[in-house]
Amino acid sequence: MGKFKDMLDQDIRNVFFNEDEFSGRHYFDDFVVNVIEDDDGLICKYSAEFQSMSSGSHLLYVPKSELAGTKYEKPKANMAIVYDANLYTVNEVKDVEGVWLLFLEKNP
Repeated sequence: MGKFKDMLDQDIRNVFFNEDEFSGRHYFDDFVVNVIEDDDGLICKYSAEFQSMSSGSHLLYVPKSELAGTKYEKPKANMAIVYDANLYTVNEVKDVEGVWLLFLEKNP
């Protein structure tokens, strides 16, 4: 089973979070993290509520390994995050097979 987890970790880093394809480098405080922004997914998730959400909110996919050893290693709802020099509140967090899904709501 260890080999499967290793293969999954490699796919997360080399396929899903390939900067030439899907992801980009963004700042969490003063360190750089490889992130996939899926704002279309955010609109689908909050469809009826989207009008009430702050402009600039984001749905992020972040490999857990990118946040290891930082204060964001185990993100929680209502946690404050400085993302690309803007202050956000974590609205919701999901842990999916080595990837954090973070729903960030921009603070006014």
